[in-house]
Amino acid sequence: MLILLDFNFSDNAERYWFYGQLFLFFFLVVYFILMLRSKHKTELQTQKDMYHGFGWFVFSTVLAQGIYVVKLIWDFTDQGEFIPRKIRIGGTGYEYVMFMCFSLGFIFLMKPIEQHILHKENLWITKLNKITLIFMVIPYIGSWLYYQPPWNDYWTYAAYPGLVLVILSALFSMFGSFFFYIRLGIVSSGLIRRKGFLIGIGIILMYIGLIAGSEIKSSIGGWAGAILGPGVMLVGAIMVIIGHRIQI
Repeated sequence: MLILLDFNFSDNAERYWFYGQLFLFFFLVVYFILMLRSKHKTELQTQKDMYHGFGWFVFSTVLAQGIYVVKLIWDFTDQGEFIPRKIRIGGTGYEYVMFMCFSLGFIFLMKPIEQHILHKENLWITKLNKITLIFMVIPYIGSWLYYQPPWNDYWTYAAYPGLVLVILSALFSMFGSFFFYIRLGIVSSGLIRRKGFLIGIGIILMYIGLIAGSEIKSSIGGWAGAILGPGVMLVGAIMVIIGHRIQI
């Protein structure tokens, strides 16, 4: 299908960036399948919950990455705007949709971590993630149902609290998800130490790739920046997979 499209890359860096993002999308699909398979193979309920949470978090990144890849196809084939910019925050419409995908993923990621690792009975990070998703979805739906002056500005103003919350929930989710594993690697030895460091550092790299991938590309520039952006997330995902497969 892609062979039939007429891409207009300005240089090889854009070509490397596009195919790197496309490869990352398919890798994340495989990663999601591996997490679900691991869930069905294990007999421990705790591990089932962890694989379930990580798996559906990865699925949310699959959605976000898929949206981004389609957006790149739109850009490089000169088809205009992919997602109309209803919420006038950021550069284009796809960014807000990707934030909603990540908010959904954080809910799945943090629930088993709070239950089984952090031992938080009130699950306050998970609740924060749910509230964040609601605050982001409502103005977005409203902007599609009724978008004309002056309501187009009102929907944007209504979306600001959700944007602030998604930043807070991302920070808390990042800290909560890798804190235990890094601490486990520091205080343990042998396979447990290796598992803790692999998953903890892998999660950090995945977050860096998700959030700062495009910034890495623009800051470094050229083919190195185009490859390094998706490469950081790819390395992190591989480390998490290896860490999960270590049996202790």
